[in-house]
Amino acid sequence: MFAPSTFQHHRGIVSTSTGVVASSTIAKHFPHYDIEMLIGFLLHLEYCQKITDGSILELLSVEFQFSSDEFYYFPGLVSIEKPQNVWNSLAEPVVQYGWILRVQDATSFFTPRLIQILLLRVAFQNAFPVKSWNRGFECPSVCRSCCVWNNGIFWRNEVGTECLLEVAEQSQAVVVMLRSLRAIIPDNILKEFLLVRSSVIRTTLKCVEEVCPVLKVLEYFCYPDQVQYPPKPCEEMALYSINNIAKAVCQRSEAIRCDNPQFHHLKLSELLHFEPIVYCSFKDIFDDANQSTLLSEKEIQAFVNSDKILVELLSNQDCVSVNEVINTWKSKTYQDFRCSLAKYSVFGSRDPKVSGQFAYNIFLMISEFIYYIYMYIILVT
Repeated sequence: MFAPSTFQHHRGIVSTSTGVVASSTIAKHFPHYDIEMLIGFLLHLEYCQKITDGSILELLSVEFQFSSDEFYYFPGLVSIEKPQNVWNSLAEPVVQYGWILRVQDATSFFTPRLIQILLLRVAFQNAFPVKSWNRGFECPSVCRSCCVWNNGIFWRNEVGTECLLEVAEQSQAVVVMLRSLRAIIPDNILKEFLLVRSSVIRTTLKCVEEVCPVLKVLEYFCYPDQVQYPPKPCEEMALYSINNIAKAVCQRSEAIRCDNPQFHHLKLSELLHFEPIVYCSFKDIFDDANQSTLLSEKEIQAFVNSDKILVELLSNQDCVSVNEVINTWKSKTYQDFRCSLAKYSVFGSRDPKVSGQFAYNIFLMISEFIYYIYMYIILVT
């Protein structure tokens, strides 16, 4: 059930177009094993996940004609090839992003095991769950959709946010495309949009760190107008590294340098649309020594007054006004504040100062190397 795709004999036994397998099918092919023990083993090693969504279960019960069965999703058993029209839309996107994670070494690649776990986690953390909505949606399940194929997944949530994740370039890159076809002017819609963006990025980075900890990767955002499917080769795209973005955030610079010299620089607001870390005027939010320190009323007031969207990001059902947000957060710590912003930031819980300093150190190393080469040539000649 989890053999490589080259083992067609084994794969053909339970391979399905959607990767969904009924528990009775598993029991049929493993008659001499305890079915609960076997499924527990597969769940623990993240080969599959149990489907608990009621609306999906109703459809599966009709398709499989097993009303009492449990169903499990196996990303490694999906047999559908990539669809060509999955990203097509008649409407122009209001806002869109492109995020790419590439292997640093040309001889490295994302392993099939990592790809399987990544698709499984993204599916069950973002694409499949149903949220309870009280915002004018009479039937949330009708407003959302999901499509899976052998190396990617696409879904649309209840507020019109669409996301596509695919492993591309011969398993050397993970491409994430995110867009909204609806106006995100309402702050609560933008809040959900930023949640999806940050969640997919954090899930991907955490998966790579856990499954392939020695794999060196590079992280980029691409020019919004180049977000298309199928994606172009990375060499032909305007890419902006997370290190350059972090450097611009730390230096309060509006322009971000493009890693491809063929393309021009871009404003931070044009690339990310909205990044809450930009509005952090107090510098100790990422200092480990201050994580237990309480926020002052002056600090939190300066933050929420920077942009009205920040009020929505820090609010909950009990506090919706600016004064209520300030009164709630002035009794919380820097760590609470950092964790709350991590849910909406492209950096997650990472310190942008570290990323920016890393890029600066690399620049110094390259500059020093060029200097020594130059001096060597002068001495020789």
